[in-house]
Amino acid sequence: MEQSKKRKLSEITNPTSESHQTKRLQTKPVGSRLQEITNCLQADKQEGESCPICLCDLDTDVVQLGKCKHCFHRDCLEAQLGESDWLKCCVCQIIYGVIKGDMPPGEMKWRLLPALRCEGYPDIGVWDVFYNFWDGTLKSGVKYKGTKRRAYLPDCEEGKKVLALLVKAFERRITFSVGTSVTTGQKNVVVWNIHHKTSLDGGPSNYGYPDEEYFKRVQEELAQRGVVIESEDEVSKTITNSVGHRYFLI
Repeated sequence: MEQSKKRKLSEITNPTSESHQTKRLQTKPVGSRLQEITNCLQADKQEGESCPICLCDLDTDVVQLGKCKHCFHRDCLEAQLGESDWLKCCVCQIIYGVIKGDMPPGEMKWRLLPALRCEGYPDIGVWDVFYNFWDGTLKSGVKYKGTKRRAYLPDCEEGKKVLALLVKAFERRITFSVGTSVTTGQKNVVVWNIHHKTSLDGGPSNYGYPDEEYFKRVQEELAQRGVVIESEDEVSKTITNSVGHRYFLI
């Protein structure tokens, strides 16, 4: 009996003991990845409310997402998260974490052409955006055909903002993917994931300008993938020296 008491006293006073380490592991917060990505907090029982995922009462192990404050069962959110690095609230669509795509290796270049004009913007130059993707082979062994694409943005405030967003989208590998071309029907080719203006004029039917709704549409499209401007200097860094270049290689 006396030895048992001494052993318990040793476990309390000696934090390196095996039994103490086991207890510390057992009390470690469950779902640390979920907390890291969503900044969620433990919440009280939500009387009369149900979990938006499983539709059962929110009576045990309730967590509240950091930004939108919607509540769920911890287990439901952890199952939704899985091995991913991002999670979308199914109530309000706010994205937590960073969405990364499967875009193949390629490059993106941009430069300001002061003498060029987009229709509807007679007094400002144009940002010329160039993409280059080489032929390659996916990890699955499927061979695909690369492409070269060019797009244009007027050098206005909204145009510069969209340029910064497109650079971020490229860095996150979501601008393009390998799939089937909508225009040609060809399979296993590099195709757009984000709408771009590939003509200086001709309007929406020609994928060009003027198009009063384009900036709004493309920003909404990017926001749905979690690509937003998070700081004021993102835009200024993108347009520094009127030229830029990004590689993505595997």
